[in-house]
Amino acid sequence: SLGKIERMCITNPLQVVVFYEDFNTLILLDNQLNETQQIDGNTFETPIKIEAFGLASQNQLWLYDGFLQKINLYNFKSNHNRVISTPLTSQIRDYNSDYNYFYWITEEQDFYSISIFGKISSIGKVPDYDTIQIIDNSNIIYSKNQELYYFNSNKQLSRKIELNQKTFDKFFFTNGILAIFTNYQIINYKIDLP
Repeated sequence: SLGKIERMCITNPLQVVVFYEDFNTLILLDNQLNETQQIDGNTFETPIKIEAFGLASQNQLWLYDGFLQKINLYNFKSNHNRVISTPLTSQIRDYNSDYNYFYWITEEQDFYSISIFGKISSIGKVPDYDTIQIIDNSNIIYSKNQELYYFNSNKQLSRKIELNQKTFDKFFFTNGILAIFTNYQIINYKIDLP
């Protein structure tokens, strides 16, 4: 009833977050995919335009407000929204989060993080890419021209990941497993990041 799913956050499989951009709404699901809560950005005391989100610690969500261009922490148990950043000067191109940090890459390919206490850190530049997955503040996997690369932001080092697969549609890395999605199959590789 809310239209097309724009993005999902599966950081915690017991608390899945689904984003419906057309209705500016997040749905929280339990591990059986039953709806536990609906969060509508239009009904906040000061309405927000949700452009980025992620699961944070202690019953909170990271929310990037497109109207004010600020990052918020929203407690979905108490319905309390707290702005923790100053306005961002560049648009967010890609993002990811974990319980303690929200990471984003700007259109200019600058890499940043913010802690749950509101401390923003500039991590550096990332290489040009087609698609990317931010793993943490120093590890990134990205694709460029159907090639897959590992990038370490601390060392500013990029290394090609050799695959048996010549082409792929998407990829996903978690817990040492790199999943490669093609039109016909999913191929899993066990890799250790340096």
